[in-house]
Amino acid sequence: MFGTPQSRVTCLKLSGKFIPKLDGLFIVSTFETGSVKREFELSVIPNNQIISYLKYLIHLIKSERSHTIMAKLTQDMKEMILTQQCFHATVSTEGVPNNAPKRSTRVFDDETLIFSEGTGGTTYKNILDGSKVSVAVVNREILDGFRFLGTPEVLTSGDIYEKSAEMSLKAGMPKPKAVILIHIDEIHSLKPGPMAGKRIA
Repeated sequence: MFGTPQSRVTCLKLSGKFIPKLDGLFIVSTFETGSVKREFELSVIPNNQIISYLKYLIHLIKSERSHTIMAKLTQDMKEMILTQQCFHATVSTEGVPNNAPKRSTRVFDDETLIFSEGTGGTTYKNILDGSKVSVAVVNREILDGFRFLGTPEVLTSGDIYEKSAEMSLKAGMPKPKAVILIHIDEIHSLKPGPMAGKRIA
């Protein structure tokens, strides 16, 4: 009746060894997510607790899956960021939202956006106070768009800052007060229809 079942949920693998006991099951379980492998052992699970244990395993799988969705930029996203205006939303410590266009927004790498902070205004203050950043970009001609939710990193010196400052000066802009990296945590679709607002990466 009991063997070594395996089931897959997208990138997850769950395997367990079930050894029958008179008063329950002795269980050794392992589940893997990419390079992450977790193994735990429970001595005896009474028969009347087996269902609760299995529900707990399902909860672990869903939790692990939510932390392993890769928020990486696709080529379509990169091209839209390059050609369309990006708007950055932040929030103050009092909960007041702010939204501002940042024309210097560009792709830093597959998981990071970057922009030069030239004014040092509300967006910058909110970031210094700990706000996350939500960057929205849309292309009205094709009715598509994306929202990137990320954690900002403020740079006021170093190679990345100096290279960005040089770009600003060449474009006739003043030297930025800071350069902000936005490490992308989530990506949402802004395409009209059933996927509008849904997380896609």
